[in-house]
Amino acid sequence: MAVRRQPLCPNEVKCMMKLLLEGVKFLHENGVMHRDLKPSNILINKKGELKICDFGLSRQFENESGSYSPQVVTLWYRAPEILAEVETYSTAIDMWSLGCIMAELLLKEVLFKGRTISGAPLLTELGFDLMKKLLEYDPTKRITAEAALNHGWFKELDASSGLTQGNST
Repeated sequence: MAVRRQPLCPNEVKCMMKLLLEGVKFLHENGVMHRDLKPSNILINKKGELKICDFGLSRQFENESGSYSPQVVTLWYRAPEILAEVETYSTAIDMWSLGCIMAELLLKEVLFKGRTISGAPLLTELGFDLMKKLLEYDPTKRITAEAALNHGWFKELDASSGLTQGNST
């Protein structure tokens, strides 16, 4: 299996984020928090189909917010509430991780290694708005997968990016 070495163009990032959000929306609607979303847990085949993998830390939930172990999520993608070691958190932790992944795909480096995202290249105003909503510090105000999928950034999507615009999970 060949691994792609060239950077993604902004439109490919947009398609990938749309597929990721569709997959995470499906998980959340079916009562599953992934709790370890990161680039190495995202698979894309030659057809542009995206799969979310490694459900070793995932957890079923009945209520949007519950009491869970704070020892989850790879450090670079860990939401503030997890860093604060609170035991009550929600699906918003997955949304934070997606914000970190979005930034990493665009910046081509991990977002939270002591650097700032101001002046991020290749990101429109709408894209920056979505990233801010994914990275909202207050988990109760953080955007949901469904709301993120309806965000205006995806209306700018160019169908020629090479990734499919459906078929994720």
